[in-house]
Amino acid sequence: MAVPHADPRALARHWQAVLGRLQLEVAPHNWETWLKDTRAIRWDGGAVIVEARTAFNCDWLEQRLGPSVARVAEE
Repeated sequence: MAVPHADPRALARHWQAVLGRLQLEVAPHNWETWLKDTRAIRWDGGAVIVEARTAFNCDWLEQRLGPSVARVAEE
């Protein structure tokens, strides 16, 4: 799914689609704790920059769910 770089609404829609897929794939506890309240804040080259509630949440997501998030975002 292509995400127009300058369109924040398209980016938000893309991220919601990614979250919808992830909600089906990850354990409910992981969804509620780590993914539910995230949001895409910008497109940076080949990566979507995602905001989470805390720096700890960001680190945890990157280390433990990063590959799953990247795979779903690319699909």
